[in-house]
Amino acid sequence: MHKLIIYYFVLVVLTITITGFTFKEINSRILFSKVAEMSEQSNTIIRENVLLTMDTVNNFSKMLLSNELLQENLPLGSEVKLSDSRKINLYLLEFLDSAPLFSSIYIFDLEGNRYSSDTQRAQAQLSLSLNDVKGSGLFDRALRLNGSPVISVNVDQLLKPRSDGNLVSYVRIINSTDTMQPIGLLIVNIPGNDIQPSYERVGNTTSSFVEILDKEGKLLSTAGEQYPVLEERVRPDYLSEHRTEGSSLLKHENVNYMVSSTKINKYDWVILSITPFSEMAKENDYFTMILLALLIINFLFLLGGSFVISRIITVPIGSLVRSMRKINTGHLVPVQFKTGSYEMTVLRDGYNLMVERIESLISRIIDEQNKLRRAELDIIQAQIKPHFLYNAFDAISSLSFAGKSETVYAMVKALGTYYRNSLSNGKEVISLSKELDIVSSYIAIQNIRYRDLVDLELEIDNRYLGLPILKLILQPLVENALYHGIKPKGKHGKIKVSVTEEKQWLVIRVADNGVGMSSLQLETVLADNSNERSDVDEDEGGFGLRSTIERIHLYYERTHLVTIDSEEGTGTEITIRIPLT
Repeated sequence: MHKLIIYYFVLVVLTITITGFTFKEINSRILFSKVAEMSEQSNTIIRENVLLTMDTVNNFSKMLLSNELLQENLPLGSEVKLSDSRKINLYLLEFLDSAPLFSSIYIFDLEGNRYSSDTQRAQAQLSLSLNDVKGSGLFDRALRLNGSPVISVNVDQLLKPRSDGNLVSYVRIINSTDTMQPIGLLIVNIPGNDIQPSYERVGNTTSSFVEILDKEGKLLSTAGEQYPVLEERVRPDYLSEHRTEGSSLLKHENVNYMVSSTKINKYDWVILSITPFSEMAKENDYFTMILLALLIINFLFLLGGSFVISRIITVPIGSLVRSMRKINTGHLVPVQFKTGSYEMTVLRDGYNLMVERIESLISRIIDEQNKLRRAELDIIQAQIKPHFLYNAFDAISSLSFAGKSETVYAMVKALGTYYRNSLSNGKEVISLSKELDIVSSYIAIQNIRYRDLVDLELEIDNRYLGLPILKLILQPLVENALYHGIKPKGKHGKIKVSVTEEKQWLVIRVADNGVGMSSLQLETVLADNSNERSDVDEDEGGFGLRSTIERIHLYYERTHLVTIDSEEGTGTEITIRIPLT
């Protein structure tokens, strides 16, 4: 008995020591990983916001490049009428008011005549000329890219930095829409600190500092609390060693900092962030001390109770173990053996009750997992990404600017019908008529955007229009046909939706005369891989063919309800069979 107590004492002391050291090591690694993950996630959010902002700048610059007033007058050079020159400057002023992201706009024709607008009047008085731009080499770089943008800082230092930071200059050649030959140069300036969100808005409440550098190490943007270590060590080390993305721990003047770098490959920029490590680890240290204290207390209780446990439980447990070893089927089944005491009777009955409840719990978990999977698919179905809406609004904006009020009215009406029926007050099931309205509205919008790219043919008997079906199962198929069937074909196409009834089944077919798919492509589409991304362009907010098929199978609790027939070069037909009973 005494040997058992000594054994337990040694075991407890040894366990406390090993557990303490192990806990400290593991906790340090986990803490570093979590802090690094938080920092990199913040950088990633900033990167996505920067890309979104620069895409917006690109879209606005395209509107300037294609403006009829500029296209007509830039080739004229010095022969431009004074009235037209005033119109151009007025247009740039109005454009700048409608695009608050821009700080200034400069447009030069090839003879050096300048048209400009600037939100800061003092900046507008600077004598920036085409010769200055050519002298810096910026004009030749833009000319070589033939319309693609060149991004620099302060127009290659030709402009003085603003009081609140540098300017990011977006420079591109203006080509004639008729001859595709250069007719001028566009320079758009954006305040560097406006191309990223404030650190508070990305969910980081720590005293962090973030800056964005271009490939030459020039500072584009900053946010947060400045730290001297950034200029003294972090930035020089990064520029000299050309580090890749990631996080590292840096000790400077007895203070640990978490330094993270994230690349923006599209523009060859880098996001550098630095955060005091101790600030992010304060709460973790507090919980660590509590956990260690609780661990020690638990071990002390274990040591004190070891004597009682060894006398009361050890012998009866041996009998129970011998009985349980007879269970070798691999399934949970109740045990049956004779008991010699009240305690063992309670233990046996408790074990049998546990087996029964575990079987019930497993069954319930399976049901809950199915419900969770259905809920996840519902979330996927409900998360209509905003890109389709953004693109629709961009098209509406362009049409409005071009004065095409009737087309704008048609597109707004189709967009309203699309979202009204798609949302349908949160209903999961809608009528076939409303589902077809969603498809028709979607095609109407896309035909306005892509200039009548596709014809939609509906072949449905009116008696089926009132039948209930799962919401948003046809639109993703039509979207898939448009983007992966018709658009790659490069010419006008046709999508046909037909509905028939076959022996208690409602049969819906979506066919296109697009490029079709090979057998290997078809196998990839039908492969059951939940980690795959949507088959349809994410920028258009598609749910994906595979997700739609899975939704149909889960909702109707059957498999093989969807079949796909496709021939490369001919087209694709998708058939959905919905039970009517």
